[in-house]
Amino acid sequence: MSLLTPKNRQEMERHVGYMLEHAYGHIERKTEYALALVYPHLQKLRHLPNRRLNVETVNDSLRLMANMEATFHSGADGADEMQL
Repeated sequence: MSLLTPKNRQEMERHVGYMLEHAYGHIERKTEYALALVYPHLQKLRHLPNRRLNVETVNDSLRLMANMEATFHSGADGADEMQL
């Protein structure tokens, strides 16, 4: 299995959105241990005035975690979005 990598900004924002949904789900279920690695990176995440992500605030760790979350969110192997 390989991670889905975004081909453009819109896909990257969608992947980070999956990560945010996942994090909010853990907050609602009060499973803080699952947020230990993600929370510091989410705190640094900023949005532009037009509500888009500020790409400069997405660090490598958050990007990799978001790509992993998008891969698992898309299905078993992520083949529906990947081009081989």
